[in-house]
Amino acid sequence: MRFLVLQHVPHEGPGRYAQFAKEAGIKLETVELKSGYEIPTPAQYKDFDAAIVMGGPQGVNDSLKDYPSRDDEVRFLQQFDKPTLCVCLGSQLLAHSKDARVYRGERKECGFYVVRLTPQGRRGIFRGFEDQIDVLHWHGDVFNVPEGAVPLALSKYDQSVQAYSIDGKVAMLFHLEMTPRGIDGLFEADRDWFKKRQDFLEYHGNTEAAVKEHAAELDGQMERNARRVFDNFVSMVEHQE
Repeated sequence: MRFLVLQHVPHEGPGRYAQFAKEAGIKLETVELKSGYEIPTPAQYKDFDAAIVMGGPQGVNDSLKDYPSRDDEVRFLQQFDKPTLCVCLGSQLLAHSKDARVYRGERKECGFYVVRLTPQGRRGIFRGFEDQIDVLHWHGDVFNVPEGAVPLALSKYDQSVQAYSIDGKVAMLFHLEMTPRGIDGLFEADRDWFKKRQDFLEYHGNTEAAVKEHAAELDGQMERNARRVFDNFVSMVEHQE
């Protein structure tokens, strides 16, 4: 199998999913969405069995000057009719591509939060999971759920939808693919922002030290969860019509 990966920044790549794909003999073809990028055209879609759209610091409401690949990505999500896993920014892009509102949340969430899985989620991409899991959030924007989408995971904090599926595509606002080293990279990339907003780091106890300590404690669990989701996604791909 061959999966297309759309990657926005170096520090938010496929992470653990790359390791699992290699072990399964799945080739990942990564498009780095910077100057000179080329997203496959519809005529080339036949070359791929699935796609993964990663996170990034961009937002769908940014100007094209700040986010030049946005419209091309939206068109891709509207036209690519094979299984797609959309992570963080990817989940917002998918919502936007379905005419759902994406907007700045009340706070930037950076840290571990609990999500509760819906029955549909536990029968699908989260098959084999317990009722709730700790997941890593790293986002400022949130979305309204697209019309016709199926909620897969809800925030334990406010019951907002954190994962959904629509038209064979799965969207997760949170990260399962991140390793502790990857989380270190997130902090480094957002260092200037954190220096300006020290008040945020006290929100729900999510100081840098606390998040990194939690990441180390949950490392084994995060790897198992990421592997289970990746395996379930591969199963979706194998059973596509």
